[in-house]
Amino acid sequence: MKKFTILKAVVAALIVPTLVAGSALAAPAGHDARDSRLKAKLTLVHGVPGADGFPVDISLYSFDAGIQQFKAVTFGTVAGPLKEAPGIYWVAVRAAGAPRFSSPLLSSWLYLAPGVNKSVVAHLAADGTPRLDVYRNDVSSTGGQSRVVVRHDAEAPAVDILAGGAPVISDLKNPRQATITVPDGTYPIAVAPAGSTTPVFGPVDLTFAPNTVTIVYAVGSLSGGSFTPLVQVLPTR
Repeated sequence: MKKFTILKAVVAALIVPTLVAGSALAAPAGHDARDSRLKAKLTLVHGVPGADGFPVDISLYSFDAGIQQFKAVTFGTVAGPLKEAPGIYWVAVRAAGAPRFSSPLLSSWLYLAPGVNKSVVAHLAADGTPRLDVYRNDVSSTGGQSRVVVRHDAEAPAVDILAGGAPVISDLKNPRQATITVPDGTYPIAVAPAGSTTPVFGPVDLTFAPNTVTIVYAVGSLSGGSFTPLVQVLPTR
């Protein structure tokens, strides 16, 4: 991988763009703090590379909440957590500007229970086929430490995650995830092919704060030069 591509990926890992909703939903009259606690939380991630950032429109459908639409979302965007009413939702991804009810490029049903925290990730499979996966985010207490979650959502073979040159996560395959708990601090993180200590990305210093969950979404294509780690930090309960 060229040095410029690696530098670009490092910058992308530290700057996570924010998604802007095409239409906002008003909170129901009489809602209170208890209603807010019962809300589910949902993160939307666009990890499919393409020309001009491959802009897409993401629609979120629910019988109770109606339709929310997020327009012209580009590759590398991590949006959320969005606060949503509990219920069954249908997520649809279409090319930007496509009719709202046209056949989506990707879609998935998901159930959001009260208080749950989930992520929906549009990404490439190991063979380069676009797919949509749903992950549950564990934001339970870490007892003052930091939980680190790595999600392999890139067109790439199985990888090892290295910290200081030693593997801390081994043989991680797309679309699986792995979780470790570490003391807070700054660690040099690199990605290498499974069984190797020669990085294809990094090392880059990442800082993990206490009582947080740091999620690293590895997206893009390794062979295509768009491999990018996207970083999201969530507080624990």
